[in-house]
Amino acid sequence: MAALRGRAWLVLGLAAVAALGLVDIVTGDALVARSLYLLPVLAVATRARPIHVAFVAAPAVTIALASPLWNDGASPLLPLVTVIAGSAIAIWGARERQAAIAARAAADAERRQLHLLADAARITDGAADIDEALRRLVDLLVPDIADAAWIDLLQPGGGVRRLAARVDGPDREELEGWLLARGSTRRADLSPMSRALRGEGSQLVELDERLRGALVHDDEDREL
Repeated sequence: MAALRGRAWLVLGLAAVAALGLVDIVTGDALVARSLYLLPVLAVATRARPIHVAFVAAPAVTIALASPLWNDGASPLLPLVTVIAGSAIAIWGARERQAAIAARAAADAERRQLHLLADAARITDGAADIDEALRRLVDLLVPDIADAAWIDLLQPGGGVRRLAARVDGPDREELEGWLLARGSTRRADLSPMSRALRGEGSQLVELDERLRGALVHDDEDREL
């Protein structure tokens, strides 16, 4: 989304530079100062990445340099210096803004993690049993950490019981019911749970067609 917004500002900036150039050609210096080419650069610098600012600054400087061709040979030095210096400052400012945004995002993420850890440390407070505490855990995980989460408990006899399932989205109730029902079915050999129970450790898997084909029981199960 941020990339799309950046490209949109790039297009708008280039269009503004082109429009200013057209007005400059038609009217001449009497109505348009060539230093106005800096305005689109500054506008883009407040919303887009430094590379986008540079892409807008390049034609702005070029047109400001070429302006004397259609403005009776007027000296380009002062407006050109203004556009070049302003563009350099705009690119630097965009870099600083981007760095500040990244720093704020990192700080926000760290605060969310600390809050999550604090909340996770309190899941047993007032809980009737461990089952209730673990159900609270999936409530913490979804949607802040994951789109979906479920907890399977290994039983003393070696079986697995699905204790809780949470899903974020418009079909939440249907998908949670499906996940809970799936917890009582026999797991495929390739499933992450089966591999973990075989002692292969934590699993990070990609749900490709091979794994999906190994996991599904029927067409409805595949669709869900």
